[in-house]
Amino acid sequence: MTSGPALAALLLTASLALPGAGAGELEVYQGPEQPLLASLPDTSGRERSLGDYQGQVLLVNFWASWCGPCIGEIPSLRTLRERLDDEPFEVLAINVEENPFKVQKFTDLVSMPFPILLDRDRALFEAWGARVLPTSYLLDAAGNVRYRAQGPLDWSSEDIVDKVRSLLPDDDGP
Repeated sequence: MTSGPALAALLLTASLALPGAGAGELEVYQGPEQPLLASLPDTSGRERSLGDYQGQVLLVNFWASWCGPCIGEIPSLRTLRERLDDEPFEVLAINVEENPFKVQKFTDLVSMPFPILLDRDRALFEAWGARVLPTSYLLDAAGNVRYRAQGPLDWSSEDIVDKVRSLLPDDDGP
């Protein structure tokens, strides 16, 4: 039986061979208006919704711990979050259909300094029209989906950081 790092490497290699698992691209969103995130529990059981982040730019990232490309983009998500630490910006990492205990164990091992929400039955993943993992949506401060990425991205690239910054609200408000 394969164990530990060897199994992780095998899973990563296998997931990269799957259709739709290659490098993604941040595309202007042209789909239907997304449903609101009515309420999902975080890893501590606290219910969260998009309304909790009103006035912030949000990166909604659907992921799973078994998904090699999802794991591969976590460091760049972390870097993006750190670069925009003083800005009205948040990453919401929505785990798709995994046991809460398993998600907690995984996030204890991997630094994910942003809210982890649990989509236990894939309902939100499907309602938003996502088909592959990872899939991410970038929302402006008014809650409108502006961009979508299907597949992993380097979220710390200058081009993406510039796109996120362009969505930040002006400081000249009332």
